[in-house]
Amino acid sequence: MPPRMTAKNLSDISMLCPDLTPDLLSMVDQPLRIQKDKQNGREYILCDYNRDGDSYRSPWSNSYDPQLEDGVLPTDKIRKLEIEANAAFEAYRDMYYEGGISSVYLWDLDNSGFAGVVCIKKDADTLSDVKGSWEAMH
Repeated sequence: MPPRMTAKNLSDISMLCPDLTPDLLSMVDQPLRIQKDKQNGREYILCDYNRDGDSYRSPWSNSYDPQLEDGVLPTDKIRKLEIEANAAFEAYRDMYYEGGISSVYLWDLDNSGFAGVVCIKKDADTLSDVKGSWEAMH
């Protein structure tokens, strides 16, 4: 199956065999998707680390789309660090990759401390005949 059709193929298989969906979603890497924050118009990356059910949390407004009343949010201390990390990686991405989209998500751990992910997506130059994108999650 062509890699560019991973999302469609995964969706089709999930429709045929819904009982396999949780296992497939945990094993198959899907292309990173982009969404625009409704509060400020900034784009952010959708991934498992900012998802709660069918909603995704924006690193810019800290709100879920679609809206969730009980969505998991970082504590104030971790949220401040998340804002600073997004600013730092936005500057890094612009200098190193000359554009693209980056999102940093941090969350509190149950015992103590926190964890996080940095996502970067850069589409190929639209002026050339090359189509594709570079994606990274760390």
